[in-house]
Amino acid sequence: MKITARIFVLLLLLPCPAFAQLFLNEASSRNDSGIQDEFGNHSDWIELYNAGNQPVNLSGWFLSDDLSEPKKWAFPPFTVPPGGFLLVFASEENTFIQYPHTNFKLSQYGEIIGLSNPQGLWTDQLALPSLDQDRSYGRLTDGDGALAYFEVPSPNASNNGSPTYAFAAPPEILPGGHFFDQTIDLDITTNQQGCLLRYTLDGSLPNDTSAVFYQPFPLGSTTTVRARAL
Repeated sequence: MKITARIFVLLLLLPCPAFAQLFLNEASSRNDSGIQDEFGNHSDWIELYNAGNQPVNLSGWFLSDDLSEPKKWAFPPFTVPPGGFLLVFASEENTFIQYPHTNFKLSQYGEIIGLSNPQGLWTDQLALPSLDQDRSYGRLTDGDGALAYFEVPSPNASNNGSPTYAFAAPPEILPGGHFFDQTIDLDITTNQQGCLLRYTLDGSLPNDTSAVFYQPFPLGSTTTVRARAL
């Protein structure tokens, strides 16, 4: 007897997951006088970027500022084109007229923003630090891993080439905090070039009007010293 075996090969063509190309690209929690939403408000905002060559339909996707609640806010039906951006206002309005508006705001003191898929799995996160007014934070190059502070935010537009800034390293106060039985010479130093050292002797945070440090000076009583490199 001759037995004929038929072998069927089933090819499954799986598309590249959409989450691999969708990024939390930039955000601002201190939009004091920048872009306005359709209500005329300077709301917090979050920008998404599609780094892939296929559109991404966000129906069933979520944004959250609470890692214990990945499905905190659901996107309205919206498609991000290849190489395109989506601006979302974090205003607590929870509406969609011209722009999507989340049901939460961003903390100016910093927090983690998360993007999750319809299964509630995190696909991208952005650890947003504390920001000065009208500044933003995000990917130095659209969809890249390197992050930066932006002096000039670019909501709904490319980050590439946007002016950035960085923070000076904390200065060192010498000698360090201790009890002394005699007058000491207080010194404030920094290894970072181009910094202006300002200090206070009352425990308050130094600002642009605080005393400038030029050279060591004597201290003969209990004093709270704070210093900043600007």
